[in-house]
Amino acid sequence: MQYRLSVPAIERRLEPSLSVPGLVVLREALRDYLRGRPANRRLRQSVRLLCDHARRRNQRVEELLIALKATWWSLPEVQRAAHDAGAARAFRSRVVSMCIEQFYAGN
Repeated sequence: MQYRLSVPAIERRLEPSLSVPGLVVLREALRDYLRGRPANRRLRQSVRLLCDHARRRNQRVEELLIALKATWWSLPEVQRAAHDAGAARAFRSRVVSMCIEQFYAGN
């Protein structure tokens, strides 16, 4: 029996599970939020990038959220915000809710 993998399947596995540009903008939004600055525009942009990337990779929203939550506590902004972990958790909850809404909205 021969096993053959298509090139797109291999490429999908090699791609980061989260959009790198999406994470960059998410980190900027988080920095703004933790400094008490408006973060809505950057947050919406980051969520759109993360969801678009997940859809292109044929991921389910659950896979996106698992990857996001697995990455969350390793973000330097979250680690530096240890003094305000409640704010970081609240922001993460907001990101998760927005990802679910954006993923199913599809635009």
